[in-house]
Amino acid sequence: MAALLRFGVSGTLAAPAPAVEPALWTSLITGQHAHKHGVLHAYEPHGSGRGTAPVTRPTVRTATLGAILSAAELTVNQIGWPVSHPVEQLRGVAVSDRFALEGRGDSLGSAGGWPWVTPPSAAKEIFARRRSPADVEHMSLAQLLPTDRFSQPRYRGLQEACRMILAESQTIFSATRWTMQRNSWDCTLCAFPAISRLRQALTNVLSPDEVQVLGPSILAGCYEHVDMLLGQLIAAAGTDATVLLVGTGSSRSSHPRLVLRRPKQDSAASLPKNASVLDVTPTVLALLGVPVADDMDGRVWTDLIFDDETSACDLPQTVDTWNTCIHPPPAMPRDTTPDEEPPVDDSVRHLVELGYVDPWDAKAKQQAEDCRRDTRRNRAVSLIDAGLHDEAIEELQQLKSDFPDWPAPSELLAESYLQRGQVTQAARELEYSIHHGMESARLYFALGRIAAAQRKWDEALLHYHVAQRLSESLRGLQLARGLALLRRRDFASAETTLQQASETEGRTPQLLDALAVCNLAKDDHAQAAEYALESIDHDVSYAPAHYHLALALVGMGRAADAKQALELSATLDPTFVAPWRWLARLCREHLDDHVRANEYQRRGRELIRQRRQTRQADNA
Repeated sequence: MAALLRFGVSGTLAAPAPAVEPALWTSLITGQHAHKHGVLHAYEPHGSGRGTAPVTRPTVRTATLGAILSAAELTVNQIGWPVSHPVEQLRGVAVSDRFALEGRGDSLGSAGGWPWVTPPSAAKEIFARRRSPADVEHMSLAQLLPTDRFSQPRYRGLQEACRMILAESQTIFSATRWTMQRNSWDCTLCAFPAISRLRQALTNVLSPDEVQVLGPSILAGCYEHVDMLLGQLIAAAGTDATVLLVGTGSSRSSHPRLVLRRPKQDSAASLPKNASVLDVTPTVLALLGVPVADDMDGRVWTDLIFDDETSACDLPQTVDTWNTCIHPPPAMPRDTTPDEEPPVDDSVRHLVELGYVDPWDAKAKQQAEDCRRDTRRNRAVSLIDAGLHDEAIEELQQLKSDFPDWPAPSELLAESYLQRGQVTQAARELEYSIHHGMESARLYFALGRIAAAQRKWDEALLHYHVAQRLSESLRGLQLARGLALLRRRDFASAETTLQQASETEGRTPQLLDALAVCNLAKDDHAQAAEYALESIDHDVSYAPAHYHLALALVGMGRAADAKQALELSATLDPTFVAPWRWLARLCREHLDDHVRANEYQRRGRELIRQRRQTRQADNA
């Protein structure tokens, strides 16, 4: 990892909602939001109607990177990728994400390796490389769990969990290395879920106090173990290979991290602004000369992948969609059908403990119903994240009707209405939760945004404080706090909060523009101009950034440039009054153009009159 960071490009990626790991990994490998690809939950109702099981590949409704590359007649290997069971037929080797811990030896003889491995000719070699928890040596186990805990019975559950995690990682590594050495290939995809599994195991097996004491060292050992495996795979790929690594941050709330190393890469290259998980598949397709689909939500990192000898003009023409290359899996053999109740033995209990499967119990039907309900909610979350508020509102209204005692639809409806500027409707949606004494981070976040829309800044900050206490990872919360502090004219606190938000939530146009305002308040016009220009670089149509750039230019004595920025700001947002006032002042005080100053003043007054009439009509 250190070598990749030294010679490659690294940075954080924006993660589309919902924040469900299988959904994020599927968005990465499809380039599409969750409401499109269909993976919205870690589990799905079991085929028997009793309980739930981990989400499976038939849930994926859009083409994956492996299927696209295979359709383009490129050789691709895919090992252990989340939501890949039962395995699909690729032009290369594919190994299911459940193979490492669930693949049974008798499956090789009964079904030629399916549903765990394709093609059948590779199954024997892949099964020979499968490691069981019993195969894990104490030396390997010591990388995760301190040796003084081995003999203590109270840590036996954690030891068993660590053995399973190590066995899974070693199986994925061995299978990946063999596929890379087997034949020539164009793309190899593999996923190591060890860190995520270990975090879950620590929570399930240890007390909160023990997690605080033992967790950091155990996770550090896991990072070191995965780093060693990745280093060997990168070395096997060769120096002429492009390496793209995506992983989680140091905590559950961290944004995904990306490292990219290309042959002969310029170390001065940098990750594009607002880079997203959704961009990975389009960028890989462009690197391999495969057309990107118009229905993908991500973009190609053209500035990063093209050098002086090639350009974005060399990209192949786009296609409408790659979803025509989706192939449904064949019927599952009878001995592995999900309609049959799994045996209740130690291996299943371990999988339950790690979160791989749910046990069937008296509440099984309720589990399935809750899973369906939460999946529908997550679809609405994805629609909101994609800006499709009409569709989100329709979904949430139906969900609210089906589950009238559940506050989640109302809270999400309030969020969607707020993003559309419909404050009254948002407040109405939250009445049920407020009157029933319910508490959630989303509820207080929404209440804070309503108070902010009504210019009640102290009340908004109080609600934001409660929301942060309930959930520190709620996206957009730090930015909202910073904006409220800014409107209270507490510029120092606002700047500190906004800087924190830029590290945890990303540098958005609104956040950068707010930082420009903070620097205008302390007369640092040069720094304010830099932030405003960076905001414009993110979104050239963001009118407030042009406005605040103009104010910074006035402070720097560049009246003519400021006038141009103000005119552009007024054009981009015809309802924005402030640019007209400043244009009038600029022409009168700096450019000695009283005729134009009067015209600008007239336009500003006319706009105020129109806004007043519109407000009166709405109130009537």
